[in-house]
Amino acid sequence: MKESTFFKEPFYIISKILIIVTITVQSIVVSALDNSPRDYQMFPTNHALYVQYLQHANLEGFYDGNGDEVDSTIEAELDIALFRYIFNVVPLDGMKKGLTVDPQIFVPYGQLKGTGGSVDGLDSTGLGDMLFLAAFKYPLNAEKRHYIGFTPYLELPTGDYAKERGNFNLGANRFSITAQFAWTREIFFDDLTFDLVADVRTFGNNNNFGAASQTREQKHLYQYQAHFAYDITPKFAVTATYSFEHGGETVLDGVDQNDTLDRTKYRISMQYFFLPNAQVEVQYGEDIDVENAFKEESRINLRFAYVF
Repeated sequence: MKESTFFKEPFYIISKILIIVTITVQSIVVSALDNSPRDYQMFPTNHALYVQYLQHANLEGFYDGNGDEVDSTIEAELDIALFRYIFNVVPLDGMKKGLTVDPQIFVPYGQLKGTGGSVDGLDSTGLGDMLFLAAFKYPLNAEKRHYIGFTPYLELPTGDYAKERGNFNLGANRFSITAQFAWTREIFFDDLTFDLVADVRTFGNNNNFGAASQTREQKHLYQYQAHFAYDITPKFAVTATYSFEHGGETVLDGVDQNDTLDRTKYRISMQYFFLPNAQVEVQYGEDIDVENAFKEESRINLRFAYVF
């Protein structure tokens, strides 16, 4: 669908490009910010979006720096309701013709519950760390859905946190900033798109970590994502994602912990527009390999999106 038809069929265009970012909210695992296929295709201006997520994840076992499981007794369940609002998309023609910005807010609420090993009986319930962001998008060739984008994220320490739980908290008790860069376009034929996304996350200090109230610093965390999305019909699409995270080594009271994270994972999903301006998505995923982290054995995400 070409941009020239937008004013003739506004909600059909919205339904073609409404693929929304998915944020994983969990501090038990040092997590990057995931996004979904076509997230960097441009939304029509002067429209707002509301998105509701329900997420469930199972984590089993802790893996060391060699990728070997060192504690198979640890299990955890994460359940999150995530509320997201994308304010009216604003054109920035005064800066560069075609450039837009999408200001957004995320509010997570949920529960992280552990059984077995060192997390047995631990429970973190309540508000998670809120996110504020603004996605800048620019068309290189709108006919080919060829875009570039940049998104700065600010994460606030609003989440439930208790120092005695260490990493096992919905909140991280610190600020973080993420810079994300993206390139996306059609490949081979009109209904197939490919995205490449890279980001770097910078963390503030947690000055109240663990029972001894230690100062916990964390080095940069990098993530690289590749996305494919295919429109089976104008209303129904399937997508696949592969990503790799690296970094996030921690320092406690000045002592390097030698716990650099390495994680590869995949996600597959189906999206269906049951109304011209309303979409439902079902997504499944799991970790392939992890080092210095808990392994996510399975994840199910449900998402509802509505365009105003």
